[in-house]
Amino acid sequence: MTTQLSGLLTVIFLMLSCLAWAQVEIETELPNEITACGAAAPLSIKIYNEGQNTLQNPQFTVTLPTGIYYQANSLTEQSNSNVSLSAGSGDAQPVFTADDLAAGDSIVIQIALLANSAAVAAVEGGAVLRDQVDLNYTGGSTSVQSTSYNLLYAALNITNVSPTTTELLSGDTFDRSITVVNAGFGAVSEFYLVSTQSTEGLSLQNLSMGEEISNTDSIRLSAEDFRLIGNGDDFFDSNEQLTLTQTWLATACDQRTVSSAIQAKWGC
Repeated sequence: MTTQLSGLLTVIFLMLSCLAWAQVEIETELPNEITACGAAAPLSIKIYNEGQNTLQNPQFTVTLPTGIYYQANSLTEQSNSNVSLSAGSGDAQPVFTADDLAAGDSIVIQIALLANSAAVAAVEGGAVLRDQVDLNYTGGSTSVQSTSYNLLYAALNITNVSPTTTELLSGDTFDRSITVVNAGFGAVSEFYLVSTQSTEGLSLQNLSMGEEISNTDSIRLSAEDFRLIGNGDDFFDSNEQLTLTQTWLATACDQRTVSSAIQAKWGC
């Protein structure tokens, strides 16, 4: 009877010991949304050692959804665990190492996340955005998945081009205005107006805003231009609009019709 009781106590002790070793809690905190090709969003990660033993050689991997990636050099630590980014780890799945984590201590870091155009395609295809943190340490592992978050992205519409037609003699100039509205929910840090002409005969002479990209049919609009409109920040935000005026010179010496197709493009 004594032997059986002793054996039972031994089993219970071993189970409790294992449970104490495995008491690790991971918390993630991030905004409800991230903007494609916009400002970075902070992701906070907290790892608590609630057990009775030291976690040896902790290493944790942050697996990010398609189109979401780690912003280089954005790691900041609010604890004293010497957290560092492992050499060679990718920006879509960064790996971090830290000192051994004593019982009752915690690792607290923050990193910045960015979203690119691939995230837009993924979300439009039905993907749900969630981050996952996988912690490995000597003798064990655990993981946690974040709550889902939204992706905000722009929808650029050309709402007005004026004039739509004009007649010119060689050497004449005329002004054409183009109005673009961001009808989406996300902001962009830059976009391009691409004007493809059906034939030669017009030469761009001046712009009221934006920058002509050499040897292309594109005009780049960026923070310098966006500060002149809307709320005055560095982004072309939701519901903002801008009007660009172009000055063109007629260069053809014969009678011809020159048409152009205009698109507003963004991406990163």
